[in-house]
Amino acid sequence: GPPAEVNPRLSQVRSSLHKGVLAGARTFDAAATLANLRLVYCGDFNDEADSLVYKLMVTGSVDAGEVQTFDGFDDVVVGKAATHDASLVSSYAHCTGTEPTVTFKAPNMRTSTIDFVFAALPHLRPLMVFDRLSTPEAIADVIRTSLPSAEHPSDHLPVCAVIELLARV
Repeated sequence: GPPAEVNPRLSQVRSSLHKGVLAGARTFDAAATLANLRLVYCGDFNDEADSLVYKLMVTGSVDAGEVQTFDGFDDVVVGKAATHDASLVSSYAHCTGTEPTVTFKAPNMRTSTIDFVFAALPHLRPLMVFDRLSTPEAIADVIRTSLPSAEHPSDHLPVCAVIELLARV
């Protein structure tokens, strides 16, 4: 059917980049732009790597009218184009070629990777990342038992990256 709603997460990301990060940076440097900041942007995005939010982060734009389909949910459409000029890369994808298998698994919910560490090129370079679940057995255990658990006290697994600060270009 037709898309059911506008994706509010795109507005949240766009707003936090422009009104939060950039406005804050301009209190120190009036000429600051997202493109010249040494920016690490990380956390729980509540969207996966195939989402429009992730696309916005790594490509810098999504167009009005783009549609995202969710398994078992109504489609979500982009009401207003969103852009930014930061050259962000996912630290995990940059270092390993893929995102972690799982960062979130609550009871009665599907396994998801919704936590990310983005770094702005060319000022920063992800060097290595840490995967809390390093074996297929550990991954299977989280999928079977859900989070939180005795070993993992949150419904999210931590994401961690070592990022090199490069000289200004």
